[in-house]
Amino acid sequence: MRPDRAAATARLQDALTRYADAKPRTQEWLLKLIDAMYRGKTTSDDQRTKTGQEPLTMIEYMFQHLSGVYGTKDLVNQYSAQLVATCLQCCADPRVATFQRFLMEEWDTRVLSAYLDAVKKLSEPARVACCDFPPDYLPAGARKGESSPVDIRKALWVAEKVLMRRSPKTAYVFAQLLSSRAEPITTLELDSYFVRQFEAGRAEFRRISSSVFLEALCGELARMEAAFREVLPEIFSQYDGDVDGYLTRRDVAALVGEMAAAMVQVGMQLPGVTADAAAAAAAAQPLLSQAGGGGAADAEREALVEAIWSTLLAAEADIRSHADVTTTYPDGGKGGGGGAALAAAVAAEPPPARLATGAAQLPVAGGALAESDLASARETAKCLLSVLVVRHWWHHGPALEALFAEAGGTAEQQLRQHASLLDGDMGGPHGDGRDGPRRAAALCAVLRLLMVKKADRFSSLLTSENLTGGPHNGPSAELEELLLRLTAAVRLLYGPPGSSWVLGSELDELAALSGLDPGDVAALPYGYK
Repeated sequence: MRPDRAAATARLQDALTRYADAKPRTQEWLLKLIDAMYRGKTTSDDQRTKTGQEPLTMIEYMFQHLSGVYGTKDLVNQYSAQLVATCLQCCADPRVATFQRFLMEEWDTRVLSAYLDAVKKLSEPARVACCDFPPDYLPAGARKGESSPVDIRKALWVAEKVLMRRSPKTAYVFAQLLSSRAEPITTLELDSYFVRQFEAGRAEFRRISSSVFLEALCGELARMEAAFREVLPEIFSQYDGDVDGYLTRRDVAALVGEMAAAMVQVGMQLPGVTADAAAAAAAAQPLLSQAGGGGAADAEREALVEAIWSTLLAAEADIRSHADVTTTYPDGGKGGGGGAALAAAVAAEPPPARLATGAAQLPVAGGALAESDLASARETAKCLLSVLVVRHWWHHGPALEALFAEAGGTAEQQLRQHASLLDGDMGGPHGDGRDGPRRAAALCAVLRLLMVKKADRFSSLLTSENLTGGPHNGPSAELEELLLRLTAAVRLLYGPPGSSWVLGSELDELAALSGLDPGDVAALPYGYK
């Protein structure tokens, strides 16, 4: 995770913890803020793309936007907590639900970029035969503030541009999904807003809320990405003939040959190959596939293949130029651009049953770590972190969820929101190299908020009524018990590694677990066991 992204996520967690009782604001305020953030995010993405930077996440841009509006850090944190509280209260609105998924990173920045691209295309004039409604148009009976409608035909055109080419069956199922949520366009609307009137009588025209369409579009893209991640290992295995986890030149030689023929057929000029030689190889390709090739035509084809390999190896050398890595690949090639291999490691093995505390050292030269090896180590660490958090939540999650109701109010909603991230499928059951930090952050937020609520409860008991309302005009029993529990929790957190703090009420449980006689256990002093 990028340092700025991790800092923004931690800052939001701190804000939600500090302002756990923040009161939600109106839905109108939230929608205006969301629209302003989307507009600013589009401009920010364009500027960062021109400078070669990746887009900011929604959490990062939220703090950047609020800082420009409200200024001081404390005020920005307070408004961010109010924004989240309002999202939880108004999540029935598709616009709010979509934004909340971006903010909580249920949908990643690629889906967010696709959403912003779709919004931009919806605002452009229609290029298909459809009802092109104005941005501020509301159908009869709609309430003020609702999102404008969009013709199904225009929605499908936008989806085709954003989601790119898909199989006919996939596109048909998505079209049926939109149609099932749409309603017929009235004759008056057809007469007022229809483009290309001569096509008006060809079929029934239907419209759908633009916010519902955009939410369905993002869900479809997220589904496609998840499906791609599932089939990618199988696609890789088709070319990894020796099943060693690498793609070598020998493994993909046939594929590169097909690439050369296809590139020539579409007229693409390859570096180091003359136009005449390329044309001769393209003409000879069908004959080569039938008769096995030979002679001059075979030599021309080999020249095209070598040109592709030269381009790929140049790209590999550019990537590895920042480190001199001596890692040896299966066909004898070296990292850092030397040798004939263009290899890509794939983490195809499942995580180990038990998580080790140490990691194997990568072979490096001069103390420098190659970018590819460093990225691989980071991805592996994220996967292991995901396994650790999932296993931990599976064991302790039910017990922790039973405590959510005691937090009460907005804090309970926030706890359940974080728990839904832990229970949900964030890139696969074992993680996809991205959801480990997000799951860990959600678990950290749950534990932190539960502890902070207990400390807040203790502070609320420090009043004159509670300090004199107990036995013999002393502190209440709840205050004393809570003080003991908080002290035990702090001593456990700061105690020696591997130890646990035992309260008097836990001695019976300790006796059952240790097999000692009750008298022997009672003789043990309270403290670390």
